[in-house]
Amino acid sequence: MAVLPAVPGLSVHIQVAGERATEYPDEERADASKPLKSHCYIESKDGEEFAIETTVTPGFPLKNGHDTLWSSVKIDGSRLHLKRNTIRLKAARETTEARTCSEVLTASEDPRKINANNLVFVPVVTNEDQHGLETCDPNVPTFLGTIAVRVSTGISGEPTVFNPPKVDRKASIGVHEKLLKGKDLTHGSSLSSGHVEANPAMRRFTDSARIGTFYFYYRSHEALQRQLIIPRSPSPSSTSSNDDQLEDLTEEQIRNLARERLRDVKAENARSIKRGGDSPRKDLRPLKLMKLEDGTEAFDLTED
Repeated sequence: MAVLPAVPGLSVHIQVAGERATEYPDEERADASKPLKSHCYIESKDGEEFAIETTVTPGFPLKNGHDTLWSSVKIDGSRLHLKRNTIRLKAARETTEARTCSEVLTASEDPRKINANNLVFVPVVTNEDQHGLETCDPNVPTFLGTIAVRVSTGISGEPTVFNPPKVDRKASIGVHEKLLKGKDLTHGSSLSSGHVEANPAMRRFTDSARIGTFYFYYRSHEALQRQLIIPRSPSPSSTSSNDDQLEDLTEEQIRNLARERLRDVKAENARSIKRGGDSPRKDLRPLKLMKLEDGTEAFDLTED
């Protein structure tokens, strides 16, 4: 679950196609010395819309005098202005407040109105053309496939004029093969077809205090398997034998089992690399042939 260890009562999740995405903690980026950051992977699919869900429970410690919590969102390195990205809070709260942001506000041809478009995953398309390498922004792969949600609180102030930026819709994200440098990036983000609406009222915030940042790294199912974030699909024979056992486990137990299995696989891979492909294992010993009382020959498998 995407939470901040040092901040109780606050969580941020990504909804994909209307359902909360399964989160896989990024153990390599996790740092106990940085409790105000959360890192996890989620699965993405071509053409599926996604949204950002923020939940605040009564246990969230609101700074004295503050009355609003909001999210600043960067996707693939670009800051986006999301509709309904604020939550009004009281110092004494008895209920849980939640907000789901799915629409991005962009400039329209009419200055009195804005475009509202949903977020959508689009595929990454690579090329090897030299001209493409010269024209492609080398910084694109640095943030591609990343959703960063920075949460802050403050005091709601005076209304202000909102001038959203113009954002181009894309069917895919083009990246030169050399710029990826081995990164297994499969998706980027774009905007789906939306609608035009009146320019909403916006407010300035004072005495803002940053709470923390949630990072979500989105990849295809196959890419998550290649990176050992999730287990590879089992063979049909092993699937049938394990179905009954998995039915008795909770979703959290299944996630823990998957994480344990991944740690075992990574540890075994590390040992294999250290031994080397052609180096004999030291724990192997030659088998000894023995004869049983009835004259049958068999291998001695005892440890001694």
